[in-house]
Amino acid sequence: MNVEPRALQASRDGLDWPFFGESHRAFAGALDRFVASGAIAGIDHDDVDASCRKLARALGEAGLLDVAVAPPDGDASAIDSRSVCLAREALAF
Repeated sequence: MNVEPRALQASRDGLDWPFFGESHRAFAGALDRFVASGAIAGIDHDDVDASCRKLARALGEAGLLDVAVAPPDGDASAIDSRSVCLAREALAF
């Protein structure tokens, strides 16, 4: 499944705003490629538990969960909420 994220791309126009850096733009690109790859195609919305495990596994294998997990020292302030919001936007789309 090859998804053309046209509407998502339109919402990505704000990535040049000053509070987004190169790491955010790179992360948004990785998210867009992940979604376009079809890695989350075929999610069974009737089996929510299995679907969540499948999605979490796919995101983890793609290295896209790191932004939502505190480092081993437990410093939750290290979580970049802007990256989490970019991921949420891409997955909700």
